[in-house]
Amino acid sequence: MDNRTDPIEIIARVSENQGKQRALEVWLYKTHKEGWRVTVESSSVDQPGNDCGVVAIEGLKYRIRPSTRPRAGPKASPGPGSSTTPRGPSR
Repeated sequence: MDNRTDPIEIIARVSENQGKQRALEVWLYKTHKEGWRVTVESSSVDQPGNDCGVVAIEGLKYRIRPSTRPRAGPKASPGPGSSTTPRGPSR
């Protein structure tokens, strides 16, 4: 049984002012720490838009995008941070 956290569940919590580059670096670090072999296919951290890049993990491609981090509680609203999560296999 594989006890690694699924890459789609790995979240890199960084503040918005740290930028997409830092978000991608943190996500890559956490993914490697879980034991996944990740190859960065392309990086778009210096370009406008919502993508940090595309990575390949064991034959599957994932698009990495930043998103706002919701706050817990009954009145959840986007917080001042961002989370970077893969959006599933790219086709």
